[in-house]
Amino acid sequence: MQQSVPYKRLSISSFLSQFSIVQFNLVLVFYLKSLSLDSAQIGIASSITPIVYLLGCLFFPYVMRSINGKKRVLASLLGMALSLVFVPITKSLWILYFLLVLYGLFQSLLWTNMETWITSTPDEKELNKLISSFNFSWSSSVGPANLVAGLLVPLSYYLAFYNSVLALVVAFAIVFSSPYIEKKTDIDDDEVEGNKEPSILRYPSWAAIFAVYTGYSMLMVVFPQYGLDTLNFSSSLCGRLLFYRGIAVAFFFVVLSRVKWWQKGRWPIMLSSLCFSLLTLLFIFFKTKISLAFLFILYGAVFALSYNLSIFHSAQGNGNRHMRMVIHEVLITAGTTFGSFVGSYIYQYLSFNALVIMVAIIGLVSFLAALFFPQKQIA
Repeated sequence: MQQSVPYKRLSISSFLSQFSIVQFNLVLVFYLKSLSLDSAQIGIASSITPIVYLLGCLFFPYVMRSINGKKRVLASLLGMALSLVFVPITKSLWILYFLLVLYGLFQSLLWTNMETWITSTPDEKELNKLISSFNFSWSSSVGPANLVAGLLVPLSYYLAFYNSVLALVVAFAIVFSSPYIEKKTDIDDDEVEGNKEPSILRYPSWAAIFAVYTGYSMLMVVFPQYGLDTLNFSSSLCGRLLFYRGIAVAFFFVVLSRVKWWQKGRWPIMLSSLCFSLLTLLFIFFKTKISLAFLFILYGAVFALSYNLSIFHSAQGNGNRHMRMVIHEVLITAGTTFGSFVGSYIYQYLSFNALVIMVAIIGLVSFLAALFFPQKQIA
């Protein structure tokens, strides 16, 4: 293990950071629902952070080029924590929106720099190990975060929000104590010895990750409203269902780290997109707790495969790896924003089933994109 990659500390920090983010996002939906906001308004509020995050991912690499990756991560964690402190005590919806803008701005400094830091190795075997460790660390927090959010919301919104702040503070302390050695691979690794061309498969895998994150946003932003409004589920039950998906993601990340069949060719990308589209359609028919729990677990498996494909093909090869990680994050954010903003409007003015069909169609389009991706380029 290279000295410049303290992957154990970064893995713990990734767990805590994602725990905080996921918990806050779900608590925010329930909190806005308690303020009697309609689904469209909740969609607007939920899309503020990802929109600002996307813009930050696009422009910050140039604005903060002279600042090393560790300092960017520290600034991100501290800024996010300070933004969240004021969310439950503000009485103005406009101030809340402003805090969400700040939160998204600081969050845009987190994952691209964390991913670049963790994957800063030219060795492909080492890269696969680091990516697997990183994927498991953040994904294993998603299930517990949803479960804890569902349990804390009935007790106190203050407790739920400040639990997210605490996780960020602890992550900040761990990153602060982590060693960091400046390397060319932090931003531009064109001249790294053993230079290898980036994987062409990143393009269809990026289409797939956009589609999958529209579905993820549908689950995180719209499904809790649908569960409360139509299925008569409690907030804790919605949290448990999302917990099952989160645990499934972490489990399948471990499974995928032990096999290599998904790393070659475009057919794993096609498989993930097709399964995603078909599973999404099942939300029209599955209404019971047991059937939905089963569906959420399968959804988690497909999510893990699609995410693995995108980050693996984005990280492969040298030549401005940081920017490829930025594109990976931008497409994740674009899918999240589209799913929360457009999805909330479709849910309010049409129906949940109409939203399900839209997301399934997006998944089908990503499948066709992989199917018709030029074969000669892949070879």
